[in-house]
Amino acid sequence: MITERLNYYDFDERHHDSYELDIEEPRICNYCNNVGEQIFISGIYLDNTDDEVAAVCFFSCYFCKKSSVHYMEFQSRGLNNRWLETKEVHPKSRLVENSITQNKDLLDKFPEFFNIYNQSQKAQDDGLDQIAGMGFRKSLEFLVTDFLLCYPPENVTKEWLTNPKTTLGNKIEKLENRRIKKLSKAISFLGNDETHYTRRHPEHDVESIKTFIKALLSDVENEMTLLEAEKLLNKGK
Repeated sequence: MITERLNYYDFDERHHDSYELDIEEPRICNYCNNVGEQIFISGIYLDNTDDEVAAVCFFSCYFCKKSSVHYMEFQSRGLNNRWLETKEVHPKSRLVENSITQNKDLLDKFPEFFNIYNQSQKAQDDGLDQIAGMGFRKSLEFLVTDFLLCYPPENVTKEWLTNPKTTLGNKIEKLENRRIKKLSKAISFLGNDETHYTRRHPEHDVESIKTFIKALLSDVENEMTLLEAEKLLNKGK
C-alpha cells in the first residue's frame, strides 16, 4: 500500500486541488509480465459520483520502463479504512503461454500445473478476480502432486497421492525440501482465503499467491537439478 497525492478539479470553488489517498499499487506489469515494483507516476481523483471510476493513475514498470494506465475504484474495510484498487488496466495483459517460466524440464514435467495457472491468469486479466485465486490454488495442488509423483519420498505411493481423500495439506507434509514445503503451505493458506467469506490473511491477495508460486517454481527447479546431481553421484554405488 502506498499513499500518494492525486489532483482533481473542485467545481464548487472553481480551482485545481489535490487529495492524499491510499493506493494498492499494482505488482505485475501488463507489458512484460514481470512481478515487482510498479512506480507511481501521477494520478487524477475523479470527484464525481457519475464517473465510472474513482481515479485514474499512471504507473511505470521498473523492468521494461513502459507505463500503464490504471482505472481505480474505492475498496473499504470498516468505517475509516478506505483505499484505491485497480479495476481495469490499459493495456490489457496479454496471456503469454507459460510466461512464468521458460524452463523446458518444468514445462514437460508439470503441464497440467501450467495449463491451470495460465487459465487462472486469463481469468484475472479478464477481470474475474473473484475466481482467479481459486484457480491459482488448484494449480498448486497439481504442482505438488505431480512433483511427488516424479520424485516420491519413501512410503509415498501413487495410490495414496491420487486418492481423493488425500488432502493438499497431507501431500505438502510429505515434501522433504523445507523451502518448498513452506512456500506450498503459504500458497495453500492464501488460496483457501480465496474461497472463504472472511479472510484470515487480509493483508495478502491474489498477487501474493502469484509471487509465492513464482518463488516455489524456482525452488522446484533447483531441487530437480539437485536430485539429478545426486542420481549422478550415486550411480554405480
